[in-house]
Amino acid sequence: MSIPQILTQLWGTKFGIDEKDRVLFGADPATIARGTFDVTVTAAQVLALFATQVELVPAPGANRFNVLEWALFFYDYGGTAYGGIAAGEDLVISYTNVAGVAAAEIETTGFLDLTADAYRLAYPHSGAVTVNSSMVPVANAALVLGILIAEVITGNSPLIVKGGYSVVGFTP
Repeated sequence: MSIPQILTQLWGTKFGIDEKDRVLFGADPATIARGTFDVTVTAAQVLALFATQVELVPAPGANRFNVLEWALFFYDYGGTAYGGIAAGEDLVISYTNVAGVAAAEIETTGFLDLTADAYRLAYPHSGAVTVNSSMVPVANAALVLGILIAEVITGNSPLIVKGGYSVVGFTP
């Protein structure tokens, strides 16, 4: 018997362990789990983010939604800033792939083209939707990091992306 099958509650807080051995916490009945992610995106991956997105959170299963709560980006300057950044080539956290519903966006100009370490904080809907609008979450979809429009060029700096999310269950 595994730990998730044995332990499901500690001091009134429900918890579980996901497939990557991360402890997930949830407080209300609709929230199945809460978790964090910590992903290092290599320079080679940054250069290919339009064609090949990087998974931040795996798909949660049927009748479940990943809900992004926050994401902190650290640009670890490696000696060569990224070039070829065009208008609209923003970092995006979205469902399934770069063409999926956007959960948050980060402007790349003034970030990936810097010549020093830098941080950016993204919240759900930041840049992705306008005030007083809503986002349609996608059931059973991974949260992925990509870049909009096209690839950036040159550059050798990794990105470290840390964030928090909830998995919410919904059965009509």
